[in-house]
Amino acid sequence: MSLASAKFGFFCRHWCNPNGSRVRLLGWFGLPLRMSGLEGIQAEKMQIFAEELRKRFKLPVHLWDERLTSAEANRLLRETEISIEKRGKAVDRMAAVLILQGWMERQAR
Repeated sequence: MSLASAKFGFFCRHWCNPNGSRVRLLGWFGLPLRMSGLEGIQAEKMQIFAEELRKRFKLPVHLWDERLTSAEANRLLRETEISIEKRGKAVDRMAAVLILQGWMERQAR
């Protein structure tokens, strides 16, 4: 799975501590599950890719169910006045935002 073909993002979080601040880099990626919730070939490739990133960069990498995020992104973008052409180019970015939002909401619980 190439970086270009994966819905992905990196999220940088700062903590403050008595010794100053430090940065922690997290990787989060969409996990393309089948509608049944089972993993298919693409999900297996994403698992391998995430593991390679964990090993190579020593990063915590999180996979998040991306089912229907593109459909939800399309729905949200249709509600705006963005042209069809621009909307088509923005779907994956919006889906990545939805994946990150879901992951962050889960972490807050």
